[in-house]
This record gives sequence, C-alpha cells and structure tokens, in this order.
Amino acid sequence: MGGHALKNTTTRRYAQDEYNDIKDHVMRTLASHPLFEGRRMQAIEAYRAKDSFGDLDLLVESDGLPHTVWFAIQELFKPNDFVRNGTVTRFDVNEFQVDLLLTPSSIYDMSAAYFAYNDLGNLLGRVAYKMGLRYGHQGLMYHVYSEKANNTLLDSVLLTDKPEEAIAFMGYDVERWKKGFTTIEDIFDFTTSSPHFHADFYDLDKRTYKARVRDAKRPTYQKFLEWLSLHDYSMESAPEDFQAKHLARAREQFPHFPDLVATVYKKESDAALSKQKLNAHMLSDWLGKPLEQVGPWFKQFKAMWNSEQEYHAWVLSTGIPDIERKVRLEKDLPPPEPSIWNLKNVQAWTELKGPALNELFTRFPQQWLNFGEFQGWLKSQNEDSVKEELLRHRECFFASLTKPCAPEL
Repeated sequence: MGGHALKNTTTRRYAQDEYNDIKDHVMRTLASHPLFEGRRMQAIEAYRAKDSFGDLDLLVESDGLPHTVWFAIQELFKPNDFVRNGTVTRFDVNEFQVDLLLTPSSIYDMSAAYFAYNDLGNLLGRVAYKMGLRYGHQGLMYHVYSEKANNTLLDSVLLTDKPEEAIAFMGYDVERWKKGFTTIEDIFDFTTSSPHFHADFYDLDKRTYKARVRDAKRPTYQKFLEWLSLHDYSMESAPEDFQAKHLARAREQFPHFPDLVATVYKKESDAALSKQKLNAHMLSDWLGKPLEQVGPWFKQFKAMWNSEQEYHAWVLSTGIPDIERKVRLEKDLPPPEPSIWNLKNVQAWTELKGPALNELFTRFPQQWLNFGEFQGWLKSQNEDSVKEELLRHRECFFASLTKPCAPEL
C-alpha cells in the first residue's frame, strides 16, 4: 500500500481514468477464475478528488482459498514482479502496482473501513490509542497487560468489529463518514471533528521512537501535521483523566468488555497457580528423570489436553495423588516427532547450499496464506509427498515470475 514495493520492474502512477480502467480489469480477471468466482472483492475507497494513484489496493475475501491461489494470480496476470509480505501480495499489471489484501470474511467489513481514505484509519487510531484502546483492521480492541509479569502483553480483547460502532465510540459522526470525502482536507477536517480530539495526540516528539520513525515516513500524516499548524490547533495536552474516563465509558457501552478482561486475567492466574501446584522438581521425582529431560516429556503430556487452559483447569481441580498417578501412568510418552519441514531435510532433498537453500526454505511456506495453514498441510502429508511438492516447484522460486509454477488446481 503506497506503490513503491516492487523493485524488479518499472511501475508508474495512473491518472484517475486509467486507475478506474485497471481496477475494473483486475477485478473482472480475478472474478473469472474459479477460485475467486462469487467472492467479495472491492477497491479500497479513496477520496473523490484524488487525481492520481500509485497502486490499487484490492480487498478480497479469503475464506477457503487454497495455497495454490498464488499460482492462480501469477497465471492470470503473468507479472514481472511478485512480492508477498504477510497478508499482502503485490504484483504489477500494465506498469501499475496491485496490492491484494486477502482478508477473512469475519473482518472484511472492518478492514474495508479501516484502510479507506488514505491514512484516515491511522489518524483515528491515535484518538483510540489515547483512550487506552486500539483501532485497526480487526476492530476496536483493548490490550490486556499483566499486572504481575513486568507489564507483559497477555492478550487483546475485541470490543467491536463493527466500523460504525467503533467510529461512533471515538466521537465521530457516522453518517458523515458514510458519505465519504471529496478532498484530503475533508479527511483532516473529519479527523478533528470528534469532541475527544486533541492535536497533541499527533505530535511526533511525544511518540515512541518506532512510531515516530514510521509516521514520519507517511506523507498523509506529515500533511496532516502541516494542516494542523496552518489552522492553529493548540498542542495542549488532554486532561490527565482522559484515558480513565474513556475506558470507563467503554465498559458501559460494551458490557462484555469487563468479562473479557477478567477472563484473560483468570487465565494468567490459573497458569501461575498450576505451575506452583505441579512443578518440574515434582515431575523429575515421579518420573525418575533428570530435570533436563523433564521438559520434552512435559510438552507431550500437556498436549493431551485441547488447550493450555484446559490443562491448567485439570491441574487445579485434581488432587496431588491423582495427578501423580496420571503422571506415572503416562511416564513412557514418546518424544515429539521432529517436523518434516527442517533445513536438514530441504538440503538433502534439493542439494542446495548457502543463500539459495535459505531462500527456498523461507519462500516455500509463503505459498500458504499463513504459517498455521502451512503447518496444517504438513500434518496431512508424509515425507515423500512434501519432497515431491517442494521439488515440483523448486524451479519456480528461482525463475522469472513471468513463468509461474503450474500447480494442480
């Protein structure tokens, strides 16, 4: 998103008419393929007066897409360059950069809202952040930090994934937002329209180093700072009770919020109590194993439950004699099987070395939408089938992407 990610081909900015044509072409082409037929897809909304575009940001519903989707995209468009970065896939079509955002249906509407209108989502997110919340493509969230373990992030809980509810909570006029924006100045004016807005939220000198570096590179953010200065917005800080007041308001407006936070803290507490009740020294004594051998066995033992939470609940609800009996009963659990996917196997299968080996090892799993899906695929395969799939596509990773791999779709 931004139009500068492709390094191995030349792209250019498109005028609005050209942009509309390429947008229609890309969407029609995708929709013509069986993998994309009937799926929701849309270009991320821009402000109406935008006269040129550096890229096309296209949101596509991703539920159920197989890992062969990447090969289908290459086959359809035959790009000169093709780059994947997390959930964003970038490629060129007619000297123009296309950013494909494959998005689960559960957050499709929220993602469309957050990414719309240049950097508006990021600008509104500063208001949410100062309220003690997070506004992003998954919704309005609250980060739960440990009160015991050095303020460690425990989990994030969702207040709402409905764009209208999130925007209204931050103090913005939803009906005005729904109408869209004609100019970048309209976007800036909307950002300042919340009664909870304070210009000092955007002062780079008051940001963390990482955030300061990131937003200093965002043209829209820089233009917004200039706009604030031009319109003489005060950099006076928000009241000291600003965050506490809005978190209290969030607990009222989203009744499930306190319960979600309490559940996270209970998980932390249960885990700590479980570790106190059943520790490595006890296991070492019961198993007759040295401490260094307890860890691998313990990992397998806990895997007998569906989740860490279920395991901790069992420990806390079971007496020590019964826990000891269970441990002794399972003392001969086999060690975990090593993953088929490791550097040693890939080297043996391909006879590659050095950078080429590392590149293939890194890039092959990127065919899947995420590493979890790749792991799921691995569990469904044996060593021979993984090797066959790897070798079948090996040449594709080092050849020009104008000659895409030919998967069995």
